[in-house]
Amino acid sequence: MRPIRKSELIQAVALRVGISRALARETVDALLQSIAAELGHGRPVVIRGFGGFHLRQRAGRTARDPNTGEMVRLPPRRHARFVPGARLRALVAQGAGRLRSCRDRAGMAQHERLAQAEPGPGGHAGRSADRARPRLVRGG
Repeated sequence: MRPIRKSELIQAVALRVGISRALARETVDALLQSIAAELGHGRPVVIRGFGGFHLRQRAGRTARDPNTGEMVRLPPRRHARFVPGARLRALVAQGAGRLRSCRDRAGMAQHERLAQAEPGPGGHAGRSADRARPRLVRGG
């Protein structure tokens, strides 16, 4: 099973919240940039029920350069680590049989919305007048 892509996550957010994909993309990007910025300043980010992003310190070490075979000293480094929260661990432990993936949820939400929507201008269900696709007319 392949991991969910950012574009699929954006689509799932847009459908679940009922916003445009562009606004969902801005929202997801802002969230990810905010997490990265806080970690960059050395502050952990904790989202209750979901988990936390924490910084860890790696000790410096000696390693071998694969190109030259020479031993080089690597400095200490910081790296980010995600620690899942209790609620997320419980949901994952329930297994895939009880959970719907973002892909499944997004497809179902779109299907339900289109089924409930009345056809708009041009016969496009679920599209407002300003979002109706223009039709190409070939004249002669």
